[in-house]
Amino acid sequence: MDNLIYETLVGTEIRLLKVCPGEIGDPINCEIKRIPLDTDPKYIALSYVWGGNSTKYKIDINNRDFSIGENLYFAIDQLRHYNKKFVRYFVWIDAICINQNDTAEKSKQVGRMLEIYARAHSTIAWLGRPEPVDEPY
Repeated sequence: MDNLIYETLVGTEIRLLKVCPGEIGDPINCEIKRIPLDTDPKYIALSYVWGGNSTKYKIDINNRDFSIGENLYFAIDQLRHYNKKFVRYFVWIDAICINQNDTAEKSKQVGRMLEIYARAHSTIAWLGRPEPVDEPY
């Protein structure tokens, strides 16, 4: 079902995600749009560890189910609550904003990632959920 959210990118377009506000644990609802990068849209780029975990979580994009990995799910869940910019701006997330099932698109968009990150208003690096520490350093 994931392919149903993707419309073909034209010219300088990229896809950007608008994440709806929510509390931790609330369902994640988003909207995805095609926006020309040369119009200088205000967006945040999210860099995160994809991870090897095969567990998939469902989020809602444009009123359709979309599967994402565990680390990305928790990144969105935490960031939409603790980082108000995350829900005010559009967000670029490679695993969602690039159609991973379209080899030609994926190749072209991966080649543009330097430009996409460089034009971002800011970049958030998500390394994973905090782990409890038993002993102080």
